[in-house]
Amino acid sequence: MENQYRIPKQRVAADITFSGSPSARLNLYLSECAQTHAGYERPSDLLNGKSQFIPATQTDGAVVILNRDLIRSVEVEATFEFGGPSRNGDGPDPMSPYSVTSAEIEVTLSDRTKITGTVSFSLPGSQRRVQDFMNLEEQFLVIRKDDLAVLVNKTQIQSVAIV
Repeated sequence: MENQYRIPKQRVAADITFSGSPSARLNLYLSECAQTHAGYERPSDLLNGKSQFIPATQTDGAVVILNRDLIRSVEVEATFEFGGPSRNGDGPDPMSPYSVTSAEIEVTLSDRTKITGTVSFSLPGSQRRVQDFMNLEEQFLVIRKDDLAVLVNKTQIQSVAIV
């Protein structure tokens, strides 16, 4: 009877870093359906959502509640963010009047850590600059770095270079 009230979630292993701390391997939980778009919930949906505190579990199963604002970065397998054979990717809308822009960037964080990878975004023609993308309201920037998706808290970013 109790299971009928449980919401199915997919467990996602993530390396989560807080400012001034080494990364910790934790499990995040994504819903089968996103609240703001069709398809599954992505890590960016979770981190850019309305919840200030996000539940996670440690490798031993202990539950921890994370303060989203204090997270510096989160690394997950790219398929959880961008789709892949095991997930139904819901990429850019082919009917959208906006075209997709990609840029290779190097992000320098406030602690001088550097993250290099690709960002992709879909904005109107007059707003297709990396600067416009960085100024969107989402708190976490999504960078594709090989087979990883790195989600970076924008409040931790010192500078962004286009490489």
